[in-house]
Parts: sequence; C-alpha cells; structure tokens
Amino acid sequence: MAQASLDRIPTVVEAGWGALARLGEIAGRVGPDSYMIAADMNVPRDIVEAVLRQLPNARGPYYGRGEESKSLEWVLGLLDEMISAGLTRSSLLLAVGGGAILDAAGFAASIYMRGVRLGYVPTTSLSMFDAAVGGKTAINYLGRKNVLGTFYHPHFVVADASILARLPRERLVEGIAELVKHAVISGWSGLDMVEGVLPGVLDLEPEPLVEAVKWSLEFKLSIVSKDFRDEKGIRAVLNLGHTAGHAIEACSGFKVSHGRAVSVGLVWELEASSIIVGTPRDLKTLVSRLLGEAGLPISLEDLGLTPGEVIPCIASDKKRRGRTMLFPIVEDAGRVEVRVFDIAELSQLLIKASGGL
Repeated sequence: MAQASLDRIPTVVEAGWGALARLGEIAGRVGPDSYMIAADMNVPRDIVEAVLRQLPNARGPYYGRGEESKSLEWVLGLLDEMISAGLTRSSLLLAVGGGAILDAAGFAASIYMRGVRLGYVPTTSLSMFDAAVGGKTAINYLGRKNVLGTFYHPHFVVADASILARLPRERLVEGIAELVKHAVISGWSGLDMVEGVLPGVLDLEPEPLVEAVKWSLEFKLSIVSKDFRDEKGIRAVLNLGHTAGHAIEACSGFKVSHGRAVSVGLVWELEASSIIVGTPRDLKTLVSRLLGEAGLPISLEDLGLTPGEVIPCIASDKKRRGRTMLFPIVEDAGRVEVRVFDIAELSQLLIKASGGL
C-alpha cells in the first residue's frame, strides 16, 4: 500500500515593521513567471503603489470592495483578467486587502488552471492577526455565506505591521479578539505574552505590534499544519468563540462586526465551558479584562442583544453536521477539547451560560 502526504503548500510568514519593502524579494522566491494583483478599493492608494513598485511588471490591480468581492461575479471577472493577461500555472496572484479579498482571490487562485501561486498582503487587523493563514478560501452564493470554497494555502504572507498603525482605533481592535482566542488555546504563556504587548499594540508601538502579529499568525499556522483540510478535528479548536460569534453576526443581520461578535462569543463560550468542566474563573476574568481594555464588548448586553434573539441562529451554522455540532470546551488555558453536541443540547447550554455574561 502506497501512502503520501498531499496538499502541502509551505507558507512563509514575513511579519515586520515595513515588511512590504521585502515583498519583491519574497514573491520572487516562489519563481513566478508573471504576476496579477487583486486589491480592495479601501486599501490606501500609497500602499497599492508600494506593492506596484515591488512588482513593477504585475498586471492589475483588479479591484473589489470588501464583502461585495465575495461573489461569483467578482471572481469570474478576476479569472477573465487572468486569462486575458495570459497567466500560467507558474504565475502568482497577489491579494492585497482584508479577509474578504483574501478569501475571494484565494478561491480564484485555487481554481485557475487547478491552482496558481498565491500571496497575501493583509491590510486589516482581522486578516493580519488571523485570516491571512489557514487555507480556507470562499465566496458567498445564493444568500449563503462561504458556501463555495476550497482549501488552498498562500505560498507567502507579507504582514506589514506599520499598516495597522494607520487604522482607526475601532478597526484596529477588531483583530484583538482573534489574538486573545489564539492565546487561550496556546496556554498561559501565550496569555502572558498578549497581556504584556497589548498596551503597546493599542498605543501603536512598532515592537509590540510586530510581536503580536508574528506570534498570532505563526500560532494559527502551527495548528492548521496538523489538519490541513479540517478533517481530523484538530483545527476545530480555532472555532473557539465562533459558534456564538457567528450566531451573533447572523441574528444581527451582520450589523455586528466579526471581531466584536467573536469577542462576546469567546467570553460566552468560556462560561459554557465552566458549566461543563469547571474552567478556572481567573481565565475568564483575564480574557474579559484583555478584551475590555481593547474596547471590545464582552456581553450580549453590550451589543443590545438577548440570548433569545441569538440562540435560534446557531442551527444555521455551517459547522453543523446533521443535528450535531463540534464545539470547543476549554478545560484551562492550553487545554481545549473539541466535543460533539446535539444542537438542542448546545443551545440549552448557551442559554444557561448567558446568565454568567
């Protein structure tokens, strides 16, 4: 019997202050014969121009606008441009922007000629702390979020932390919930690190920003590398805070942003864990304090929502498997076990846990 490890694309993460200046060198290492750039229209013009200076012979940019780019129409338009430009399987598609553009461009890269080289330049805090690695590409279709997609890793991620220093405070803190989530999964040393760098991150200091971005992306990559296609249940720990978080987003009609929803979801699910396994109270206290210091909500009341509004939306979560769902239970920092719950049972658990928010 022959056996092989497939679907392994080594992802290089280059995180630093001014890392964009090394984009040309890093992109060149994967040996592309040509380049195409896809970018979000909200990315500041000087950042796009800096990318073009690094890749002067690139075609594009082909522009999208946030969540609107996660459509079949936008992806088909990008593929038309790639075909017109004569891109080959050895070409590189570079996505510049937040998670939506990375998702959509990554999807296009994965299906063009069965896969071309792919690079990301994340420009939002959510993408820089989390979404730029993981290999899940997707677009929305027929009103369903992320229903069309593939598993396809970028060959490299260039995370220039100086870009975060230009964001408004409310957009900067969006990614902090994912950073704190990664720290909970990693253990107390990760939480100590986040607690130590958070004041500097919020004050836009270069060293803490770089340390936080680099640590967060590399930690997520270490989890994903063990479960590329999300089949073993290993990377399901990364869903911590997201069952409740996605339900909050959905029930609000997506008026509550992802980062704010995950922030409340993380605290809520820690409370649920404490009911099941007696999670240490000081863990939830620390997590709530870190999120609060970042100016993120930590309760449904902070969002103007009630459990009765949110709970029904859990049944529509894409992680559902029939009438069951995988749900991470936190025994302690660094000890997260993914369990299978009946959806009705999980709903009752979260209703009970909502009393502790």
